[in-house]
Amino acid sequence: MSVWDLEVAKAADMMQAGYFREFLLGERSVLAFDLAHHVKHLTRCMNTGKTGAEMANVRRVIRKVETDIRAIDRMSAALDRRFPASD
Repeated sequence: MSVWDLEVAKAADMMQAGYFREFLLGERSVLAFDLAHHVKHLTRCMNTGKTGAEMANVRRVIRKVETDIRAIDRMSAALDRRFPASD
């Protein structure tokens, strides 16, 4: 490969990394909104004396969303390590 080909490939990789950063940021935003909704739901369940089964279900959903957010954070960090954002 020529130097020019390597530069073109590097530029393409950086563009793709930028695209995925934006995509992951959008997914994280949606999940953060969902998490806030589920936490409010859990608070309402606790304040109104809902059944343990309903609260357990909401807690399970909260844990799942938190796990998804952590996964996105790990993917974003890996992108940042491999393709540092240019200033």
